[in-house]
Amino acid sequence: MTGRFQRLLWLACLAAAVFCLALVIDSSLSQTRGGDGPSYLILAKSIALGHGYSDINLPGSPPHTQYPPLFPLMLALIYFAFGYNFLLMKLLLAAFAIAALVCVREFFSAERDRLYGTLIALLTGTNFYFLYYTNEIRAEIPFTFISFLILLYAKKRPLAKANALHLTLVFPLLLALAYMTRMIGVVLFGAAFLYLLLEVRRTEGLSKGFKRAALFAVAASIPFVLWTLRGSLYSRAVGTYNSIFGQADYYSLDSGAAGFGSILERFVANTGYYYESLCSVVVPFITLREAMPASILFIVFLVALAGFVKELVSGKELKDFYLLFYAGLLTLWPVYGAGDARRYLVPMIPLIYHYLLSGLALIRDLLRPAASILSLEKGRARGLIIAPLIFFVFNSAEIADRVSSQGGWSFDGVKKISEGRLFLDVRDPSTEDIGVERFEETFPCYYTYLHAAFRMKETLSDRDVVMTRKPEEVYLITGRPTIRFPYTSKASLMEGYMRENRVNYILLDSCYEETDRYMRSYVLSKPGSFRVLLTDNRGTALLRVQ
Repeated sequence: MTGRFQRLLWLACLAAAVFCLALVIDSSLSQTRGGDGPSYLILAKSIALGHGYSDINLPGSPPHTQYPPLFPLMLALIYFAFGYNFLLMKLLLAAFAIAALVCVREFFSAERDRLYGTLIALLTGTNFYFLYYTNEIRAEIPFTFISFLILLYAKKRPLAKANALHLTLVFPLLLALAYMTRMIGVVLFGAAFLYLLLEVRRTEGLSKGFKRAALFAVAASIPFVLWTLRGSLYSRAVGTYNSIFGQADYYSLDSGAAGFGSILERFVANTGYYYESLCSVVVPFITLREAMPASILFIVFLVALAGFVKELVSGKELKDFYLLFYAGLLTLWPVYGAGDARRYLVPMIPLIYHYLLSGLALIRDLLRPAASILSLEKGRARGLIIAPLIFFVFNSAEIADRVSSQGGWSFDGVKKISEGRLFLDVRDPSTEDIGVERFEETFPCYYTYLHAAFRMKETLSDRDVVMTRKPEEVYLITGRPTIRFPYTSKASLMEGYMRENRVNYILLDSCYEETDRYMRSYVLSKPGSFRVLLTDNRGTALLRVQ
């Protein structure tokens, strides 16, 4: 294909991605009930107001020890100038999404050819879950950009041939950007070490290979070690990723430390979640996926797995080790439901498409010439567009269905920009900014919970402390110290925690099992100790500690 056609196709790909982003971006906080976004915003506010990297929603504003600081630093610049301007923050994420697509295209163009790179970028840029998390104030999209920037850099400057400057400074700094955006980026460090060791051993021998790999490992691990030490020094209760991983059940402090049995149980559950999520990513169109026999989805999974194994065995490239380490960690990391699992798979979406197409190429090779239309070989791209076109249709159908549905989805970003509301200075979020009304039909219990938070706002003084299930979001609404109740059934631990943090109010929800299991059962066991100030008579209630 001519260079002019390639450029036109690439521009069309970017136009499609930008059009889809315009469809799904809105101006409210979140489409979900997740706490990651509000946590990043609180940290951004802390940095912007000069409090350092601290949990300013907690009494005493202790140092934060869980999320790495790079993404909150980005948001802090926006908060400093425009407060809680969620639309502007999401446009920043949209810019990262476009930059990620550029890196994806360049990387896979180097892997195969320009057409192949453009098609992988097109599938990624129109994938519903990639777009969905561009509309969530979370670190998945910036991390996707940084991780593929690293893969592209390593492709252009092979580690085995890199000079000392690139091996001990430039590449380690890029890796630090990855795991300082999302801690799972540390798997890139492990993948790069193994890849470098194997490459240098093959070309220069084991002794020299190990020396170069060890030198790289020392340089690349310094920022990670320093950050981990900081977390260990300032940690409290379950406040670091290490402590979360070490809990048998994060939602039960009484469960104790994780043992072999709980890790094995976690592995089995996670495997199911990620299998379901992989099928969702490849066939995001829910109507079609539900109509498909389970055997078809399983075959799709096997094809992608075959493509990965083929690439790993024949190539042993950095991207293959990266996915291997990433998937290995995910199977052991605590995850609660397929929703969480899909979020963790977002940075892998380009690689998932690549391995799926590679698996189809393997089938073509086994069934020649019947499957020649799926040719993925470099320089033979005439039939390449057929398989990606099918997945593009799936992506488009899902986006159209979501945007046209009336189930609480309200994508108003373009409308708000046209109204001149892009650069509003939002210091006090309203129910519209938080997006409360969209939950009225989808999550009625959460709708009443957020409304209760807004109603209690005027009741609280600056020194009052609220205990609840979702403290980060309640803090965004009230601006008052807000903590999460401990996940324990032991009354003595609950009482000690409340006394230590001088809790004055308790906000109960009717959404979460943990609220009933721990907080509501404790309240019911202490009649006369609490006064009901607000209630919807369905479980949502604001209580005053007597």
